[in-house]
Amino acid sequence: LREFLKQSLPAHMVPGFFVALEAFPLTPNDKIDRAALPAPEAGASVEEYVAPRTAVEETLAGIWEEVLHVARVSVHDNFFEIGGHSLLAVPVITRIEQALQIRVPVIELYKNPTVAALAAHMDADQPAELSHSPLVTLAGRESGAPLVVIPGIVGALHGYYDFARSVGELREVFGLHAASAPEVEDCHTVERIARLYVSTLLEMWDRGPFHLLGHSYGGIVAFEMVRQLEQQGLQAGSLILVDVDPFSLQTKTLSPDAFTVRYLQQLGEERNEQWVRTVRSRYAEVYTPAPYRPATDVLEIWAEQGAMQHGASKAWRDILQKDADRIVLPGDHESVIGHEHAAQLARTVNDWIAGALAPA
Repeated sequence: LREFLKQSLPAHMVPGFFVALEAFPLTPNDKIDRAALPAPEAGASVEEYVAPRTAVEETLAGIWEEVLHVARVSVHDNFFEIGGHSLLAVPVITRIEQALQIRVPVIELYKNPTVAALAAHMDADQPAELSHSPLVTLAGRESGAPLVVIPGIVGALHGYYDFARSVGELREVFGLHAASAPEVEDCHTVERIARLYVSTLLEMWDRGPFHLLGHSYGGIVAFEMVRQLEQQGLQAGSLILVDVDPFSLQTKTLSPDAFTVRYLQQLGEERNEQWVRTVRSRYAEVYTPAPYRPATDVLEIWAEQGAMQHGASKAWRDILQKDADRIVLPGDHESVIGHEHAAQLARTVNDWIAGALAPA
């Protein structure tokens, strides 16, 4: 049933649970009484139930049951298919770290979305081999040119998963997660981050062109990636800039330390020492994109309550030396790509790539 629904519904509309009913409860006006609908019960998972087999699996399953408010979690249930989403990823990882007293990067939940897979990754006796490539598969199927997401200043991808799942109905979606790369200590300038990302894509990609989408600081990096690719005689399928202020590293209202504290508090990661070093160092850079006319098509997506309120939307015309397509979507700088607006942003991106969207 799930696979059938995936053929006609976007990812965010595919149910996480299925409950069999003999008939819908009705109101006196013969409408469905939503308040009387039963909650999913044990066994409502789309996977055949397999009980936890180890202490770690039992701990993980218990945390998922508590956070997702389900009675029973199979070790093969996909966290993101039984009610989990990006807003719950950090709380789940926090509880796991508190219960097991080990450090687990949030990205590992996306790489290992089942209890069995995550437990195997954390197995202290036979630890899973860590991938040091910054390229991470987020969602999707092999159909059409893939989309590569370049995240914000910390280089973390967990806030982009809901967007990736929705885009992934039509194409594969990857993310460039700099915080997982061994070179991260040396990647504190836009040019060096772009160089790492470009080399990663060119080393690992053999399936043709890819689209680049950068959000916030990641948009500045994506623009530099396009420049470096074209200097090598290559070209991205397109460049999509999501609420990107090109002057954000030039005009600053906070010190690097103050910005780092506020930014990581919003993510719930203020104690992550690596992220503290990364954000502080990157924000301290003084950088403005030099004018460059890219050969690839460019789409600017602006949040109604985001960077465009500060006049940033006018700056890219001078930098790009051409008129780009421009779309305004609901939300602020962070929520435009978050859980609430992810589906709308995904439709906009897919439609524009397909040439089916006429920008304003």
